[in-house]
Amino acid sequence: MRYLRYLGLGGKGRYYLPSSIGDLLSLETFHATGLLMYIPNSLWKIQTLSSVYASQVHYMAGPQIRWNSKLEVMVARHTGQLGEFFAEMKAIKAQIMKNKSPNISCCFVMRYRKEQWDIVERCEGPQFLCYLSEFREWDVVNMLKICCTNLLRNDEDIPELGSLQRLRHLEIGEQSYTGPVITCMSGSFPCVIKLVLHDLVVADWKLERGSMKSLARLTLCKCPNLKHLPEGLLWLPRLRKLDLIAMPQSCYQEGTVAWELEKRGCEVFVSSNEEDFKHLDVTEDF
Repeated sequence: MRYLRYLGLGGKGRYYLPSSIGDLLSLETFHATGLLMYIPNSLWKIQTLSSVYASQVHYMAGPQIRWNSKLEVMVARHTGQLGEFFAEMKAIKAQIMKNKSPNISCCFVMRYRKEQWDIVERCEGPQFLCYLSEFREWDVVNMLKICCTNLLRNDEDIPELGSLQRLRHLEIGEQSYTGPVITCMSGSFPCVIKLVLHDLVVADWKLERGSMKSLARLTLCKCPNLKHLPEGLLWLPRLRKLDLIAMPQSCYQEGTVAWELEKRGCEVFVSSNEEDFKHLDVTEDF
């Protein structure tokens, strides 16, 4: 199959890729929605490879990558071994930096179980959110943590997340959203009870009435351009805890939304120490 350009593995089966997959010297696209038990190094050595999409991966070999052309990679690692996963990602990132290739576009997802996803590591390119929407069982995700630079490019990407009907815990941080404004439209994020926003450059947050109606806890950390909290927070009947950590003083001085929320019985925690910030507990059993 020396001229094969597209290889797709679907269905509900389990697939073991042989090392000889590297002999498909003309392969351009590898698309797998079935469970991949193993991805060998030889896949990454194919010079013509331009797109890799894998929604369920049990194990990936340490990378020995030789990417010379434009390549888009979207991989969801299905495991509960956090240390093993981050070791793999560190090695892949080091290999990317070593090659100094500006044409590599990567996004890696950690699946703690099918309901909990952690999107991490370096990625470029504006189309990854579309790829995410194609993942199997995407509609059952109830916890999503996005800490991947430039994954969400503009305000038009936010409604994609807001349409997830079962999403309960959401974290967006580490410059993963680069737009100046976040708009949460009415009816979006209907089941989110905990929201964490950190290390973002956003300057304005618009929260329409009817959005995030279930929100109980909000944590904001190190968003220096967000000078004021949205008045829409005052419309949320279940909001009981607000954390403001390393945020501008204008967010919590007298007469602000935070001040009004505290008067209504919401617990407001204010700190200038970033060490007080805690991410979502990915091991928490909902």
